Amino acid sequence: MAGDGELRRSTTTSGGVRRQPATD
Repeated sequence: MAGDGELRRSTTTSGGVRRQPATD
């Protein structure tokens, strides 16, 4: 999945919506 690393580091999607990492 593209941006998976970004999601884990900043917990933020490309749209700027903050989401919790799948690992959390």
